[in-house]
Amino acid sequence: MKYLSLFIFISFFKLEVLFAQIYPSNFIFNGCDYTYYENSFTSSRTKLCGDDYKLIFEDNFDSIKIDDTKWQTFFPWGRALNSSTSGTGFTREYMKDDNAKIKDGYLHLTTKIDSDYRDVYNIPSYDSSWMPPHNNIYFKYSSGMIFSKVNFNFGKFVVKAKIPSIDGTWPAFWLYGDCAQEIDIFEFINSSNNSDSELDSRSLILTYHKQNNCGDASFGKCENPFKFMNSENLSDDFHLYSVEWDATKILWKLDDKIVREVYRYWEISKPPPFGPTIGFANPIKNCESSRILKSNAVFNSFPDENKKMSVILSTGVAFDRGVYPTELIVDYVKIYEPINNFVIDSVKTESINLFPNPTNGIFSIYSVNSEYTINAVYVYNSHLEQIELYKGLNVGTLEIDLFDKPKGIYFIKVFSNNEIFTKRVIVK
Repeated sequence: MKYLSLFIFISFFKLEVLFAQIYPSNFIFNGCDYTYYENSFTSSRTKLCGDDYKLIFEDNFDSIKIDDTKWQTFFPWGRALNSSTSGTGFTREYMKDDNAKIKDGYLHLTTKIDSDYRDVYNIPSYDSSWMPPHNNIYFKYSSGMIFSKVNFNFGKFVVKAKIPSIDGTWPAFWLYGDCAQEIDIFEFINSSNNSDSELDSRSLILTYHKQNNCGDASFGKCENPFKFMNSENLSDDFHLYSVEWDATKILWKLDDKIVREVYRYWEISKPPPFGPTIGFANPIKNCESSRILKSNAVFNSFPDENKKMSVILSTGVAFDRGVYPTELIVDYVKIYEPINNFVIDSVKTESINLFPNPTNGIFSIYSVNSEYTINAVYVYNSHLEQIELYKGLNVGTLEIDLFDKPKGIYFIKVFSNNEIFTKRVIVK
């Protein structure tokens, strides 16, 4: 009977989880209101309000050649990506320096039929201590790419580009870093070998990947693709493609309009009529490291703010079809840094601490080091809306009362001795 009761409890728990839906905890970003309609995320505004970013990197490609202080025209690991579908163990295309050229103020990344045997590891930075030996592999195609020599963290990444007709070709603008951490700002690829090129040239693929366990590929990758179907063929003209990424969210935009959003923290509630009557929003899912709590979900495979990523523009061949040569034409790349970068878990335990955490809502912030005093404390909800403020302080200990607030994730920003410390708190 004990085991039967346990089975009934587990079955009921599974049923509750099955019928639960995950919603964002609110709909406000930096003072701008967005509205959910059915399964999509739309806004009356075309960008986040306020002057939230500063330009830190740009290339308008108005020189006579690619700026080699900013870009290289090959991957750090070689001139092809590993691929299980090409028959060679590599992608169908070989990345040649000559296929990345600046002409008339535009970067042209060309893909063409260019059959030959080539050495994948023929790069200036070849290092035999960790790279495979030189080889001689047959490639039917050659293509072009640029890979940034500078790595980036939080920010806004923008490209103005004209994609080729998606008929076998595979253009992409993406961020990539350690742990196979990757944000695809755009990819275009045929859905199958005999798919509709017109349809695939409207299909904007917006994806996030990361290893579930950094350093151990056996745990697999968190794969979260999303396809946005545009009303017009995107290969007909130049368009703006961008992503905005910070500690709690990723926003993808096409021509300054939001087409996808994902979050690190989610509130869990039952679907209508049992829960909130708001549109369902799609969280990142199907990842082993999603941690479901009683009232919220924490997506641990969200991009790691401590691991910077490179910026890549590339084009290649997904299927052996189409008319060549083709070109991905780029007007400019611009990268912006947040003016107020919100760093998570930056509290120095030797100076300022917080206890208990998790908490029922009442907890203390206190100075461990007598040289530090607490001057001001800001409290934010999971989407960084300020909900409490304590200022004009000069104390060693401060009690915070969030007992009447909804359960979930909060951030505490502490000002102490001209330094700012930030800590994540779970109210359970």
